[in-house]
Amino acid sequence: MASCKKPESGKSVCDGKDEEFSEGYYKICCLSNEGDVQGHFLKIDDNQVTANASRHDEKAVLKIRAVQNEKDELVMIIENGNNEALSVEHDELNDKYQICVRMNEELEQVHKLRDAEHYKNNYLFKKVPREPGSEIFQITSNATIDGKPLTVAFDEYGKPMDPMQNHHEDGSFFRLLSA
Repeated sequence: MASCKKPESGKSVCDGKDEEFSEGYYKICCLSNEGDVQGHFLKIDDNQVTANASRHDEKAVLKIRAVQNEKDELVMIIENGNNEALSVEHDELNDKYQICVRMNEELEQVHKLRDAEHYKNNYLFKKVPREPGSEIFQITSNATIDGKPLTVAFDEYGKPMDPMQNHHEDGSFFRLLSA
């Protein structure tokens, strides 16, 4: 149930932060058809995320926890079964942002969007449809830099690309499949 507040106007305002995450197991297929890789499914393994898993790779099965936010956007936490989750981090040495994987056992305690705010949005991503009603989508960070979200994208070898770039190629579009 959404958290509703009554402002001075007397009308209820629902912010969605008390909605519980729903959980499911899926495969995320990157639409890139280039490169010499087995497949273009995302996998989280050995503290890294890549888009070079085959359809039959067990590590391509990801746990996705999702909830609608107050703007009716789907907010997700993408993780594997070993408490490793997709994250956006600032590499202070090179002064750039990167899409990576972080171990975080505390994520098990995150059941609502309000709980996740503690992590400063590092683990929260939005599923942004290519166009309304489309099954094809981009994954952007919930966190923004100068008002611009960071976009998850992969090159033809399945390696993460710079999330600060404005990606429009197939490596930044995905399709969700049942595991």
